[in-house]
Amino acid sequence: MRPTDRFPELWICARRGLEGQSLSRLSSVYYYSKQATPCDPGGAEYEPAGWIRIFREPSRMPQNPFHPAEDATMVETCWLAHEYGHHLSKTRGTRTPEYEAALGVFSQFRAPPHGVEVRCPTKAEQALILSEESLAWSNGYSVLKDLRVTEWTEFEDECERSLSNYRTTFQNMEKPDWGRVCADNAPASSEAPLEAADGTR
Repeated sequence: MRPTDRFPELWICARRGLEGQSLSRLSSVYYYSKQATPCDPGGAEYEPAGWIRIFREPSRMPQNPFHPAEDATMVETCWLAHEYGHHLSKTRGTRTPEYEAALGVFSQFRAPPHGVEVRCPTKAEQALILSEESLAWSNGYSVLKDLRVTEWTEFEDECERSLSNYRTTFQNMEKPDWGRVCADNAPASSEAPLEAADGTR
């Protein structure tokens, strides 16, 4: 059984995990219209306040974004499992404040807010981010396994693609053409922690 075969069950499982056994009137798992770009092909996003949104091209948005679509893709299924894996990490206490702070540094470095001085994540911060990402994929695998998924090639490929993208991004951040000074080589004053943004992914 492939992950997409259990997409409706995964959707409900994630909702119950986010909302409790008494489901809310409005789903905490939903589709969100977003135009994909080469640098941001889409996927999904977890907000620790209690929701997961799955990105779709505007032309593919379902009529009801708060219900699982019948044409759910493998990428959507894998990313819903992954983002729910982040929620499980939070509820189990493995999504740490140190990770949240590292994620804030990383998010601001990738998309600097106007007028805010940013820095590249340190090696230690990069390790925290990769560790949480790996754990979220592992948690997602366990959820799908409990839902009786038996065919894993596509899920494993998506997992490896995601983690590889993080590793490549961290390597590229340290290249001069990023135009910023990495924290590992910066003056001590630039090591001051930045306020962490709300975590996603």
